[in-house]
This record gives sequence, C-alpha cells and structure tokens, in this order.
Amino acid sequence: MFGNWTFGTLVFTVLVFTVTFKLALDTHYWTWINHFVIWGSLVFFVVFSLLWGGIIWPFLNYQRMYYVFMQILSSGPAWLSIILLITASLLPDVVKKVFWRALWPTTTERIQRVRDMTRFERAQASHISDSLLDGIALTEA
Repeated sequence: MFGNWTFGTLVFTVLVFTVTFKLALDTHYWTWINHFVIWGSLVFFVVFSLLWGGIIWPFLNYQRMYYVFMQILSSGPAWLSIILLITASLLPDVVKKVFWRALWPTTTERIQRVRDMTRFERAQASHISDSLLDGIALTEA
C-alpha cells in the first residue's frame, strides 16, 4: 500500500513538524510574529502538500506525488507513526528541560518561582520566618 513516495512524504512530514515544535519549545519570548511564523509554516506545509498532491498540474510531465499526502492522511497507521515519531523525537528535550529547571534553575526561573508563590505559601513562609525571629530574640534575651 505504501511506496517510496509515501514513505518519503511521511518522513518529511515528521521532520517538518518535529523541527517546528522544537523551535516552539526553544522560544523564550512569544510575540504575534512568532505565532504567525511558527504555526503559519505548519499550515502552509499542509495546504501546500494537499494542493501539490491533489491537483493534476498540466505543466508537469510526471505526477508521482498525486494523492500521496491524501493517502497518508487517510491511513490510521500513518497518523499513529507521525504522532509517535514526533513524540519520541521531542520527549528527550522536554524531559531535559523539566529536570534542568527543577535541579538547576536559572536566576530568572528562581525569580519566577518566588513570584508565582500563592498567598498561602507567602503567609506560611512569613509566619515561619517570624517564629524563627521570635525564637532568636528569646534566646538572646
């Protein structure tokens, strides 16, 4: 059912989505331009693939890509392999980011953690520091 063109299209689809999602993971500051370019490139790739493979172009001698992308999108195993390959490719980066943030946070991440503390945690932290200060004052007196 799947030939070389289908396999190549499947691999290229995984490549485009993986690289784009990796770029999105590594982006620190999001603007509307970032959103437009990153998500727009994925939309452009899908639309271009559908148009390129779904229309018989009169100026091309060979129609090797005719309905290849449609065939991939209509196949359950192809969807499964696309999702699993993208996930397997990005999982090490996500795990690394989580562990590095938990074990060796940067100064910015430390400030964000303090800023994001809830009121209860702040009140609890101030209560603990007040009781420690009271204990120090009692031992000095």
